[in-house]
Amino acid sequence: MVILAADDQPIVLKSLTHILKESGFDVHGANNGQSAIDDFDTLNPDLVIIDIHMPVKSGFEVIEYIRNEKKSNIPIIIMSGINDDATLLKAFSLGADDFIEKPVGLNQVVIRVKKLLKLPADFGKA
Repeated sequence: MVILAADDQPIVLKSLTHILKESGFDVHGANNGQSAIDDFDTLNPDLVIIDIHMPVKSGFEVIEYIRNEKKSNIPIIIMSGINDDATLLKAFSLGADDFIEKPVGLNQVVIRVKKLLKLPADFGKA
């Protein structure tokens, strides 16, 4: 299963990529919204995890691209430190499936990814 993770904070992206790879996923990271869009077109991922505030294009713009231009219904998880009502409403109205507030325990991310992809809890365990 391929996951596209996009975050402009290198430590967050590296940690997220590491835990998801350890959990059995093929993970590709992007450090800005335009790279996320480009990678989406190339990778055809099974799930996207995206920050809201990123350079070049925002997470909101990436969601709009995935939902409106590509007409894709793949699960999208927003992972952001911004959790005010207006931001949450906009994220979900654009088509996000879940919202995880930063800072976050990485195991929580893995659990939510497996749930959205309808995978068993023991997926990826040796």
